[in-house]
Amino acid sequence: MDETWWRLMKKGASKRWWVWSVAREDAVSYRLLSSRSTNAARTVLDGYTGVAIWNGCKVYDVLAREREGSDLTLAHCWAHVRRKFVEAEPFYPEAGEILECIGQLYAIDAEAKRASPEERLATLAAVRAKRSKPVVNENGRGLTGSPPRPQ
Repeated sequence: MDETWWRLMKKGASKRWWVWSVAREDAVSYRLLSSRSTNAARTVLDGYTGVAIWNGCKVYDVLAREREGSDLTLAHCWAHVRRKFVEAEPFYPEAGEILECIGQLYAIDAEAKRASPEERLATLAAVRAKRSKPVVNENGRGLTGSPPRPQ
């Protein structure tokens, strides 16, 4: 899941619109909507079941609470989580430890790229279960919590 602002290419148009994208291994869908609201997220994910990797935008959090007990599961995007720790590191050097752990996860995922396209998803699932899960479990809340905010 991702949403990116888009300015209409119409003379005199200044309103921002949002391109919502939903991707999986064999398809990508784009929707151009007038907002980045929870209602827009509902429209994009209407009827969707499964895991959605999200960027931390609050609308997904609201939607997940509304659909609690449904077949929608939200998973954080490591790239977006990493960015927050990179921003925090100058103020909190401890964030570097978390960045190292996220780097380990990226390195583990890179191993799956050596597999053939047909085997890549199964290889990725196996490598993550065997090697990534222990990294996340070992570092506990440090990888799943939010970085402290600068004062």
